[in-house]
Amino acid sequence: MKKRIWAFMLSVAMLASCSVTASAAKISGVYREDREDTLSNYASAYGWDPDLLEKPFWTDEFCGDEVPFSRLRGYQKEFYRDNITTTFLQLGLTPGSYGGGGSMVAVALGEFNADDNAERPKGSNNVKYNTWYYGHEVSGSDYPWCAAFISWCAEQCGYLDSNLFLRTASSTAHYNYLTNTLGLPSYEVTETFLFGGYYTPVPGDIELFRDNSGFCHIGIIVEVTDSGWYTVEGNSGDKVSKNFYDSNCSSMARRGCIVNVAYPAENDKNTKTIFTFLTKVMGMNSAAACGVLGNLDVLSGLDPTKTNNGGYGLGQWKGSRSETLRTEVQKWGKGSLKESAFATVEGQLWFMKWELEQNYAGVLQQLKNLPDTLEGSKSASEILLNQWESGTSRGVAALQSRQQAAAIYWQQLGNK
Repeated sequence: MKKRIWAFMLSVAMLASCSVTASAAKISGVYREDREDTLSNYASAYGWDPDLLEKPFWTDEFCGDEVPFSRLRGYQKEFYRDNITTTFLQLGLTPGSYGGGGSMVAVALGEFNADDNAERPKGSNNVKYNTWYYGHEVSGSDYPWCAAFISWCAEQCGYLDSNLFLRTASSTAHYNYLTNTLGLPSYEVTETFLFGGYYTPVPGDIELFRDNSGFCHIGIIVEVTDSGWYTVEGNSGDKVSKNFYDSNCSSMARRGCIVNVAYPAENDKNTKTIFTFLTKVMGMNSAAACGVLGNLDVLSGLDPTKTNNGGYGLGQWKGSRSETLRTEVQKWGKGSLKESAFATVEGQLWFMKWELEQNYAGVLQQLKNLPDTLEGSKSASEILLNQWESGTSRGVAALQSRQQAAAIYWQQLGNK
């Protein structure tokens, strides 16, 4: 263990040495299919020496002096791999790059790069994802594991506990839960841009494959290009694989569909703050609170400083309502926050309460009278869209997006 730690410290020292000046280099193309390309990219950007991959002893310049280095054989290769995998995870968790599905994308990519992602022995279905699902090792053709892999990834992100995904080994069960229970939209592969359609998948979407008997396979989309998309799939070649699909994709993929998953907002702190305020301070039940959360999420991503097309804040208040927000909350602010309280979650929640009570009393009463059910949360979304939101589209798509978000919050917070 001491040798391993010392090897790690020496490797870190190399990266931090005076001769390495590219630590801030911009690295492009890190999501290539071949990890050797990625390794070469990193080696070039950060001054790593691939010739030293397997050498247990060598010397290198360290702040002007030739310094001897030693490590366990092959450890630097592990260190490279860990750095690459860590970067996958960090980039995958960036909402701007990967939407709300960043966590699932990161976990799936991490498993694609993992050493224990394959069946042992090959063709046995004995793999860690099945062991997790069944609680013991299994073997044989009765245990396909592509769907269990999706559930395993969801569990790593907390999405089983929040009821966003189902714990199942069935692709059909995943589809029915996401589309029927949660009401998430599904698009045929032939409806996507590859075939001249209107839907462009996004990372985090779930792709399902069909054969003559129905859904037979499942994967998660991790990257989208101008010519197609990459998925990470369990039980693909007896391991976790990364596959590419374009307009020439197989008939099984061509006949499949893609579910656009509405992941919860990344800002969990704001979610809990808003839900608690709506239920404890404003007296709404969980369903109404989830409906309000869904609308605010679509409007602003729960960002109190969001500006878009003249709107501002959680509720994207516009015109005189935006000005009232600023003037009224300033009256309530205290101390150093007095002039800027309108830009905080708490300040805007108190304004929302004041506005509903003063100017939208009928809307507030309707919200408080809703049943504490999934349908109640969807009704709350419709009430807010039609009677409280200002300057937004009131079409079918607008309502659908809000109700889908409300359903996610209901599974996460209200369905207890």
